[in-house]
Formats: sequence, C-alpha cells, structure tokens
Amino acid sequence: MQYAGTISEEKWDSMHTIDELDASLKSIIYKEKLIDSDWKEQPMRPWSEVYDEMCCEVGHAYGLNDIREA
Repeated sequence: MQYAGTISEEKWDSMHTIDELDASLKSIIYKEKLIDSDWKEQPMRPWSEVYDEMCCEVGHAYGLNDIREA
C-alpha cells in the first residue's frame, strides 16, 4: 500500500544513489503540493510579528488573549 506523499516500494528498491532519492522526494513534494513551488517568492515577515501571532494563537487555545499572560 502506498500513501500520498510517499515513495512506492518498487521505486524505493530501484534507487541506487542519494541523488535519485532526492529527485524522487522533490517530485513528490511538488506533485502533491506539499510545498508551494514558488515558496522563495513569498513575502517574508519579521520574526517578532510571527512570534506575537503564535503567542496569541496558543493563548486562545487556553482561553487567554496571549499565552504570555499565563
């Protein structure tokens, strides 16, 4: 049985180098759209903004406005 985003047993057995494995995994990643192919073109956000957003999301899971209130 093969799961989405995995390499089939037959393909695994036919690979002989790390480069073949790398190419196969990259193919799966882009075919299954696990990672956006133009991820490098996405806008970057400052770490402080990401951290503040994460603290708010975790806080909401615990009934707080921000986990730093705990």
